[in-house]
Amino acid sequence: MKRTYAIAIIALTALAAGPAEAFRLEPGLWRFTTTTNMSFNPNAKTDTRTQCITPDNADDILKELTAAACKVSDRTETSDQLKWKMECHQGGPKDPPMRGTGEINSHGESLDGRMDMALEVQGNRMTFNSTWKGKRLGECTSATKPTPKP
Repeated sequence: MKRTYAIAIIALTALAAGPAEAFRLEPGLWRFTTTTNMSFNPNAKTDTRTQCITPDNADDILKELTAAACKVSDRTETSDQLKWKMECHQGGPKDPPMRGTGEINSHGESLDGRMDMALEVQGNRMTFNSTWKGKRLGECTSATKPTPKP
């Protein structure tokens, strides 16, 4: 369950500049707020974080999701919208996969999106619904730029 929330956070924090025809965010300092609702927990979880999106961290958002044991399919994108389907295998080969869809919409200096995932366990359906909003706060500073990976 925590991995689903982590996947939603990765989806937000991995956003970066891309090719002209691809989904694109303006590099800079962004604040992202994610709210996750789970069918088995009446309390929504909200997380807000600030991240510097640089031209250098232009890795594909869906590549980040794939690295989290998820397979992406049916990816469609324009310069201001990215949609996908996803299947995630969190446990062993006998554990049921989580399946769902995601969407991010860019509005220049802001964004919104959602990801809806579901898992069947012993005949019970559990759902995870995340929504997010992002706002560009300005330029990155030396204090907010990410440390290069070794």
